Amino acid sequence: MQRRPPATPGLEHANDPGLPLRYVKLPSTEVFSMKLNDPFGRLASRHQLGYESMRDTLRKNCIDTPHAAMEAIRQTRRKALQYIAVVIALLLPLILLLPNAMSVTISIALFLVVWIANSALNGRRYIRRYIDEDLKQDQKSCRPH
Repeated sequence: MQRRPPATPGLEHANDPGLPLRYVKLPSTEVFSMKLNDPFGRLASRHQLGYESMRDTLRKNCIDTPHAAMEAIRQTRRKALQYIAVVIALLLPLILLLPNAMSVTISIALFLVVWIANSALNGRRYIRRYIDEDLKQDQKSCRPH
């Protein structure tokens, strides 16, 4: 008499539950869809909320054509470069006046530049997604909310 492996919830046996364990099929990959860089989906949910917020703002501002959305991307890039220039313009004199605080000032400047650039890139990504998902699929007329 062949010994059967214990019933394991979630595992489906290929043909016969009495087959050795090496012949057992694993459950679908949905159970194992954890990502190494985002194991609990926190970043994905944060990006989804950011996209929804950007989408709602674009709709309220009547940006309902791909051309208008591309113009919003250009404005976002220009504003980000302006903010970076302001950060550098404000912190450069501080470096010259307080050379002992140079490492702290450069660290703050680097942090602000990376933060502004990351925000601009995420905004660009969200607007491109808005163009691909909302504007190209259904051309809605501008309805202010």
